[in-house]
Amino acid sequence: MINSIYRKNRVAWVCFALIIVVFCAIATRAADVSARSAILIEADTGEVIFEKNSHERLPMASTTKIMTALVALENGDCDKKISVSPKACGIEGSSIYLTAGEKLTLEDLLYALMLESANDAAAAIAYEISGGIDEFAALMNKKAVELGLSDTHFTNPHGLDNEAHYTTAADLAKLTAHAMKNDRFRKIVSTYKYQIPMNGDGVRVLLNHNKLLKLSQDVIGVKTGFTKRSGRCLVSAAERDGVAVIAVTLNAPDDWNDHLAMLERGFAEYHNITLAESGQFKLEIPCVGAENGYIIAENRENCSVCVKESDVITKTVECDRLLFPPVFEGDVVGSVVFFKNGVEIERISLFSTESVEAVDPPTLRERLFGIFNKFMEKIRLQKYISGCGVMSRRAAEDEIIKGNVFVNGIKATLGDKVDPELDEVYIGSRKISGDIENRRFTYIMLNKPSGYVTTMSDEKGRKTVADLIVGAGERLYPVGRLDLYSEGLLLCTNDGELTNKLTHPSHMIPKCYMATVTTHLTPEEIEFIKKPFELDGYMLKPFDAELVGYTMCGEAKSTIVKFTLYEGRNREIRNICAHHGLKLARLIRTSVGDLTLFGLNSGSWRYLTDDEVEYLKNL
Repeated sequence: MINSIYRKNRVAWVCFALIIVVFCAIATRAADVSARSAILIEADTGEVIFEKNSHERLPMASTTKIMTALVALENGDCDKKISVSPKACGIEGSSIYLTAGEKLTLEDLLYALMLESANDAAAAIAYEISGGIDEFAALMNKKAVELGLSDTHFTNPHGLDNEAHYTTAADLAKLTAHAMKNDRFRKIVSTYKYQIPMNGDGVRVLLNHNKLLKLSQDVIGVKTGFTKRSGRCLVSAAERDGVAVIAVTLNAPDDWNDHLAMLERGFAEYHNITLAESGQFKLEIPCVGAENGYIIAENRENCSVCVKESDVITKTVECDRLLFPPVFEGDVVGSVVFFKNGVEIERISLFSTESVEAVDPPTLRERLFGIFNKFMEKIRLQKYISGCGVMSRRAAEDEIIKGNVFVNGIKATLGDKVDPELDEVYIGSRKISGDIENRRFTYIMLNKPSGYVTTMSDEKGRKTVADLIVGAGERLYPVGRLDLYSEGLLLCTNDGELTNKLTHPSHMIPKCYMATVTTHLTPEEIEFIKKPFELDGYMLKPFDAELVGYTMCGEAKSTIVKFTLYEGRNREIRNICAHHGLKLARLIRTSVGDLTLFGLNSGSWRYLTDDEVEYLKNL
């Protein structure tokens, strides 16, 4: 009895162990590819799922013909009858045995090129499109540059060995992802059997050399290749449940199995999600002259994307705050932008669902009446306080919210308005007064050093910018902030209206900074840094970043990056650097608009000229 139970348990454990072994073999097979070089990417985004020596330059054999077909499709007429050049006949390697003067369409030659890998078809295409092999190779190389294939060079359209004819698995994957967007290319490479005319009577039956089309129902192409020098080369594309992947192997003795394992890995890691269905997003956008005061905008397309479980998808809506007629039904009036891990991946348009005709301009009487009404309007309380030079508008709003502001003895609330001629305004026990219209304001520029707090006083006893501008004027306060260890251009004034204008994000006033990061960054990495991302639940507005140069920070080679911000969120550049894992060694604000620090030493200040003040007011 005991032995029987033992035997049953042993059998169960053996079966379980076999299952585990098989599962592990499938899971790890992609990592054990036989290829010298390999890569697996998600087709839509180009995200790398797996790679092995993917940037090593190697011969590519007949995978060359992916570029040959793409260039032919973009430069030729598929329906045009082509007379085969004598120079195209008798090319070594695989062939469909074309004869001089034989007439075939370009499409027929493309099927021969991609299914039978016919080198004579490749040559015939080259002579037809550009008049010669070298000339066609030049077109191939031009296209490679356009696609950013920096490690690829072609000398011929068929892939026969040449020292100067090479690519990488990474470049080949990028090329294939682009080519598969061409519907005609896609149809050709997914075809297993095709017939084209033979010279005289009869037909040629073409069979696709890509065995994966038979081995997997998910595979949709694309090309095999082999020479003694290159070894076995293979590019495959596959789709399953909305997920598209591309695999490349160069010099792979076991390429069929390599690709089956790699493709399965891609499908295991990614899944397709719907970002938007038609009509899902509806938005009310204010519009002058609209019956309800606004128009309805909606999306008219479906949108989906491939993601991994760990990916974070966010979205934001971009549109004008106010539309002016005429607006026509079907006009694009905004967009919904989707981000994956902070990087934009999709953008769908929002279309107006109605039309609003242009309105007649107001009459002189209407304009005069409007001016009178505007003149008679009371002033918002926070605007009045900042206009008196007491504090910035934002600071005034904080005081109102705290309950420290009184109008005619009554505690004020945010949104209250005052008549400067009639109302008495107090902050605590201090009466606020000032002739806003005739007030003389002071405007200075300070080159703030590191280690100074951007306030006029500090409860912790730290050095403040007030210590640097003694004697500059009364009731000055900083325009915006530079944190404790940031340096550079800081404006100070008692003009609350200008302060509000320069600091409010809606005015999109550019502010430039020189940031030194203790990392060697390439131009490509800096381009990546510019991608917007979500910070504390808020999507950062677009900003610019460009490479200035390199320097030494201690013993570390550092990069100087010029940031241009238009929004100016608190510690924005430090947060950008932290998001990308960059250590910020120094940060200097160099300009606000066209105002620069030129000639102003650290710790020094000067008054702005009248022209500079006028410039700031007109930004």
